[in-house]
Amino acid sequence: MTHTQAKTPSNDKAAEQALISALLIDNAPLEDITDLSPRDFYTMAHQKIYGAMTSLYRQGSPVDLVTVATWLQKSGDLERVGGASYLASIADSAPMATNAGAYADTIKDMSLNRRVLEVALRVQDAALRGEAGASVLELLQTEALKIQNTNRQDNIKHVCDIIDDHVDRIEKANARKEGRGYPTGFSNIDRCLSLKDGKLIVVAGRPKSGKTSFAVTIMRNMDKLGIKTGILSIEMPEAEVIDKWLAQESQIDSQKFGKYKALSPDDFIDLVNAAGNIAQNSSIMIDDSGSIGIDDVKRKCRKMVKAGCKVLFIDQLSQIRGRSGEDRFARFANNVNEIAMLKKELGVPIFLLAQLNRELEKRANKEPIPSDLKMTGNLEEDADAVIFVYRPEVYAADDHERAVLKGKAIINLALNRHGAPWRDNKIWFKAETSYFYQEQEGHGSYSA
Repeated sequence: MTHTQAKTPSNDKAAEQALISALLIDNAPLEDITDLSPRDFYTMAHQKIYGAMTSLYRQGSPVDLVTVATWLQKSGDLERVGGASYLASIADSAPMATNAGAYADTIKDMSLNRRVLEVALRVQDAALRGEAGASVLELLQTEALKIQNTNRQDNIKHVCDIIDDHVDRIEKANARKEGRGYPTGFSNIDRCLSLKDGKLIVVAGRPKSGKTSFAVTIMRNMDKLGIKTGILSIEMPEAEVIDKWLAQESQIDSQKFGKYKALSPDDFIDLVNAAGNIAQNSSIMIDDSGSIGIDDVKRKCRKMVKAGCKVLFIDQLSQIRGRSGEDRFARFANNVNEIAMLKKELGVPIFLLAQLNRELEKRANKEPIPSDLKMTGNLEEDADAVIFVYRPEVYAADDHERAVLKGKAIINLALNRHGAPWRDNKIWFKAETSYFYQEQEGHGSYSA
């Protein structure tokens, strides 16, 4: 047994007794210490007693020596806590009732220390058993986040005390244009969607709609402005993502990249220049590990943010593996929920690409609508915004209609929790270079 394991976990029996005694004298502080739970007490008897007290208080009953003893008697716990005599001995200690908050703070702080120690020992045991380093790190991060989320305090304030500070914040943000968030390169989306802090933006569409190309376009637009981004490309190999990127930067048809067409000498010069421009100026990060589980997704996203990424892209939801026993809907729902929690933890916008089911193709109008999300987990509940990507030419009935619709695209910010929705039909898609752009927009490079 190590020195750390041999030590008695942090606790203060006297503070636990004093708090119980104070609350028996005056129940009012129970209203203010609702974040304190029975498990925060170290002594089992005090856990049972405090649990009885809070249960009585919640149902509006008086909390005193008699009612607590009766509650414990009915639950079969009275003798386990030392009997009525132990209760009476605690009540007789009679500390100042006004100190209840201080006692509660002491108990909560020591409970936090014990939980941290418990997690540390679990992590140590996992490491000593020789488990994979990545798994041990994931255990540490996950358990630490659980402690953080359950240790939050009330933060109730009078608006009159804080309103001036918020006006100052808005004024400073406006002066620096920070209130608008990170620009996507699509002005109408930027106007409606303030892309900053922790937000989950779902980009949804059918296959061949251009979801990945849309994401790469946004990444390139941000990258040219010095905003570091990262993409977790679970579905598409790194080479295909880079091809889209090189095509956008060089304005060369990506089918010439060793596929169906040949590069001319001038094309090759443009390609090399584009690659050099990217290498010199870009800060985009990419991981194409293939199909992975949600814990791997979270670990990789944390590493990218630690490396400086301000915006993350995950391509795509259907390729994230579920946990054992989950059906397709439960897998999607749970994975989306965990990514929604992750964006809060990391405090950065996350774009999550999602493929819509084929039900929409049974309609005459193939443009996606919010009801098409119903079989894709709880996207509407967990997402801050949903953007549908739609290219009408994909569904053209014949060559003539395809020619008329060629290049047209619709970017529909259909759901937006923090602003107005916006359906933009003045968007174009250049298939040869996998690039989305607005009408009247130029196609500048990094040096533009």
